[in-house]
Amino acid sequence: MLNFSELETRLASLQLSQVNLSRVARKALHLVEEDAHRQRIALAFEDVDGAVVRGNATALEELVLNLLKNAIRFTSAGGKIRVKIVRGEDGGIKMSVADTGVGIRAVDLPHIFEPFYAGSNVLKKRKESAGLGLAIVRAIARLHRARVSVDSVVGQGTSVGVRFPRYYGR
Repeated sequence: MLNFSELETRLASLQLSQVNLSRVARKALHLVEEDAHRQRIALAFEDVDGAVVRGNATALEELVLNLLKNAIRFTSAGGKIRVKIVRGEDGGIKMSVADTGVGIRAVDLPHIFEPFYAGSNVLKKRKESAGLGLAIVRAIARLHRARVSVDSVVGQGTSVGVRFPRYYGR
C-alpha cells in the first residue's frame, strides 16, 4: 500500500524551476483525450500567454492529470470538461478544471482532500479509484505554494481551482 507521507516527502525534495503551465496542461489533456472521447466527453482548453510558474513539470503534470481523471470519472456521456489558465490581478496564475459531472455535496467538501475519502454521492464510482487523487493534488499544490479551491453543485458539476503565486523568474 502506498505510504502517503512518503509521497509527500518525495514531493518536497523535487527540484523547482521555471515551468510553462500551459504546456503542462496541454500535455495532460493529450494524455486523457482518448478516454474522454471514448466516454463522449468534450474537452476544452483556454489559456494566456506566459503562464509561467515556479515548479516541477512532472509534479504539475500529475496534478493536472489527477484533476482531469476525476473530472472524466464523474462526468456522464455528453458532458464537458474545461481547463482554463488565467493571470490573476496579483500577477499569479490560476488554473481551473471544471466539469459538468455529478458534483460534490456540501457536507463532503471539507473532506475531499483527505486520503481515501469518497463522498456519499460518488461511492458507486469508488471501485475505480484508490481515493488519493485530490490528496495528491493538494500535496503538489502545497509544494508549489499554490492554493486549491473547489466550487461544486450536485447535479451540475465541479470546478477545482489552483492559484499559483506570482513568479518573478530565476
